[in-house]
Amino acid sequence: MPSDHNVDMPVEVDIDIMGERAKRKAMLGLLYERLIKTPGTPALTTLEMEATLELEKNSMLTAAWYMKERLLVKSADSGRLTITARGVDRYEELTLNSHATGD
Repeated sequence: MPSDHNVDMPVEVDIDIMGERAKRKAMLGLLYERLIKTPGTPALTTLEMEATLELEKNSMLTAAWYMKERLLVKSADSGRLTITARGVDRYEELTLNSHATGD
């Protein structure tokens, strides 16, 4: 019996995956820098991150959701985000890998 669709065909999605990864790395970097410079107050609001990184709100919220799910960031007081120890490790790993490959 013929099928109307091929289940093996990949679904095309118009999303810049590398751009999404770069955005998350930039957010982690911003939170990492904040932790190093002001360890007493390491959290930032999404509005502060949006303004600094020049990202749209939905874009920022999507990235924040992903990083919370991966336990790279956590919500602090008043909806602020802060980097976790796992997030520090991940950011350092990404940064060291990009320096090693010349990216």
